[in-house]
Amino acid sequence: MRLLPVFILFVFFSCHSGPELNGHWHLVHDRDYEIESTIDFLDDSTFLYQSHPPYYGGWGGYIDRQAQTMYWGGECMMGNWRYELSQDNHWNVYSLKDENGLVGTLIPHPECSGIDDLFLDSKMDIQLPVLAGSTPDIGEASLTSYLYVGPVKPKYQEVYPAEWSISLGDKIVKPDDQFDLTLFDEQHRVKLPERKRGCTKKLVFLDRNAPVSALEPLVRHYCQAGRDELYFAGVSGRGKDAHLVYEARSLTVLEKELAAKFQD
Repeated sequence: MRLLPVFILFVFFSCHSGPELNGHWHLVHDRDYEIESTIDFLDDSTFLYQSHPPYYGGWGGYIDRQAQTMYWGGECMMGNWRYELSQDNHWNVYSLKDENGLVGTLIPHPECSGIDDLFLDSKMDIQLPVLAGSTPDIGEASLTSYLYVGPVKPKYQEVYPAEWSISLGDKIVKPDDQFDLTLFDEQHRVKLPERKRGCTKKLVFLDRNAPVSALEPLVRHYCQAGRDELYFAGVSGRGKDAHLVYEARSLTVLEKELAAKFQD
């Protein structure tokens, strides 16, 4: 009888042992293994989902370690999850709102920097250039909309065979379809107070190997829209301490560069 309490404790800790949910993790999605999200556990009860730029600092979340449940939420994004230890010593995450459907698997990645994780949850496969002498702050995040120009990840090349693709937010569009760009701009504007609608910025994540000709649809559209400049994202350097930096480029200058390129 004296061994019974010891046996119960052994069973309890055997069932619950595993890596602690602390620090930086990747959530590998069950339905698409090339898409990953980030989760940073801040303390015993709070975490950030998608905590690296350009995700506005992430969506705040709460964890109940005893019940092994997680909740995170934002304006139009939210999750209500249950997690449990898998046979390979990782944590599987299940949706409580979707009949306990498997969301994905949590894997620790303590070595990652924010730059490493920028395009985890994206179809785009962009390598940013190093921008010397650029500003580390582009201003109010809610006034900025994000555009991506570069190659897609290998898995999506059959669907998007172009060498250089354009993505508006998370939607890859046809480069010659100006309606998509107009709709993208208007969807951003209507979310803002009227007094701020003239203060929006367009931030382009341009692959460092993409030619200036890949920007032609954006330059043409925003010149016609009467904008003076586009902002471009880059990195301060290479390595774990690198961070995002930004520079403004004149649309008039870009238009001239494109004209010269097409004359060659």
